[in-house]
Amino acid sequence: MREKRFLAIFTFLMLLTAGAVAFGVVEAQVQFFTSAFINPDGSVTGTNNVQRNGNVYTLTGNISGGISVQKSYIVIDGAGYTIDGNGQDIGINLGNGVGQDPSRTEINNVTVKNLKIINCYYAIGSENTYNNTFIGNYIEDCDTGFWITGSPNNTLIHNTVKNCTTGISINYASGGNIVTENNILSSWSVWLSPEPVVDRNYWGDYLTRFPNAMEIDNSGVWNTPYSHWDEVIDYHPLTDLIVVSSNDGNPTTPTPMQTALSPSPSIPETKSQPLADYTLAIAILLIAATSVVVIAAIALFVRSKKRRK
Repeated sequence: MREKRFLAIFTFLMLLTAGAVAFGVVEAQVQFFTSAFINPDGSVTGTNNVQRNGNVYTLTGNISGGISVQKSYIVIDGAGYTIDGNGQDIGINLGNGVGQDPSRTEINNVTVKNLKIINCYYAIGSENTYNNTFIGNYIEDCDTGFWITGSPNNTLIHNTVKNCTTGISINYASGGNIVTENNILSSWSVWLSPEPVVDRNYWGDYLTRFPNAMEIDNSGVWNTPYSHWDEVIDYHPLTDLIVVSSNDGNPTTPTPMQTALSPSPSIPETKSQPLADYTLAIAILLIAATSVVVIAAIALFVRSKKRRK
């Protein structure tokens, strides 16, 4: 009877393991279709709407798709133009395929500014890269605004993230990240990472979370720190939207883009994480559990054989 019970548990766990691994394989096979490349030699292919001047790459028109960056120490200036990801692309991809092929070069010290990114899976994918700066960008209607994973020492300043499933996601020990003076009108996620430095941001759901807060002496700062679970604490949350110029990324007079901004509806009190982030961990746990059950089943079988003798 015990043998049958163990056999049933073993079979169930094996099916779960197979499902999790299969799901992980499917996730790994998801591809993003990049339309333009900044190549390792500095050349640009796939679009005529990027003009190069030394290490500065300036958009001269809108781009449908995304830009894959394969060169470090460059500046990408959107000049107010738009990247439309068609619902599946990475707007600016700094990963350079390092996650799939560790022999590839890690990209670092890239500045992305003055760019509007819409309708992307990740607006900015900062994966396995470091020391990047994102300033004065407007991101809307993406699955994830900033996808920062395995990527330390990045600075986010004067950006607006609106109507994204996850506005900013920082994952897997991405230390040294700084998030300051941004308009954050979407949710936030930090997973297996040191807490980033978060200060002086405008939060779209602030008054929903802290309806009794008051401004400190006309300083433009609320008297109650903004906290989101235990992941984010902004000790100087701003009372008003940051206004950013599309020309230089610095606060200035309102542009049509910023004038159109209004606080988003309150952010749902959820702590969601894309299921793909958990797939590998689930598979490992199930494999470990299956191994324990197999060992126990073998031990029980051996013991029962000895008793019969």
